[in-house]
Amino acid sequence: MDKFPIAAPPESTLDDAIADSFPASDPVALGHCERPGRPVRNPPQSSGLKLRSRKLIGTFATVAFLIVYALLAMAVGGQWIVGRGILIELAFYVIAGLLWLPVVMTIVRWMSRPD
Repeated sequence: MDKFPIAAPPESTLDDAIADSFPASDPVALGHCERPGRPVRNPPQSSGLKLRSRKLIGTFATVAFLIVYALLAMAVGGQWIVGRGILIELAFYVIAGLLWLPVVMTIVRWMSRPD
């Protein structure tokens, strides 16, 4: 008996592994689909603007909205909130700090929509 059996060449081992992984009867391995004919493709839905244009417009819209929103929040806070007590001020700053998020998230969602 041999203590060290002779191993098969790496090429044949690789061929066996590939044959086990991708049998010739597998339609996916051969590049075919399950049903005959051309693959079904969804028609392109064009919004009129390409991704690059939406990102440019969305960036300027986000910056403009945040500037206007910050100025309005400062005006409302300075006029009606400051001096009314620490709890009212804290509640206002928490609400004002979170209120801009849905608007900006909507703009970002619109910007990043695929073509």
